[in-house]
Amino acid sequence: MTLTDPRGDPSLLQTVVAHEHEHIEQLLREARVNTPTPGVREQLVGQLIVALGGHLNTEASVVAPEVEHALDADDRERVAGDSRQFRDLLGGRIDDPALDELAAAIADHVALYDGLLRRLGEAVGADRMATLGFEFGRAAETAPTRFPPS
Repeated sequence: MTLTDPRGDPSLLQTVVAHEHEHIEQLLREARVNTPTPGVREQLVGQLIVALGGHLNTEASVVAPEVEHALDADDRERVAGDSRQFRDLLGGRIDDPALDELAAAIADHVALYDGLLRRLGEAVGADRMATLGFEFGRAAETAPTRFPPS
């Protein structure tokens, strides 16, 4: 991983978010497998949507406010655009074509947050990133799983 703190290690926030991104990507791979067993695919897609919704809501509650205060207007707009894209995609039925769109959105999201968290770490420092990592973990435990939350 290229995201580092001054010691050369990823911050706690970067590590937690990267782990969640890997989990979501794994759920996406599983949901895209064509299985003949009735109901399995729908269940896998449901698990993906729940995990993704909780993750996006956690980022919105922990990372977005920090971006708002510490980074520039371009980064704030990137976060808002990412959120709009997922709101549009998750509002409808998820089938094969939508899963392709969702896969592309997830890939874009992961790339966006890799750079965003690096810039955030540079702006706020390693101690704040560690605190945010702890806050992210706690918020993830109780985050609403519907995105956006109703």
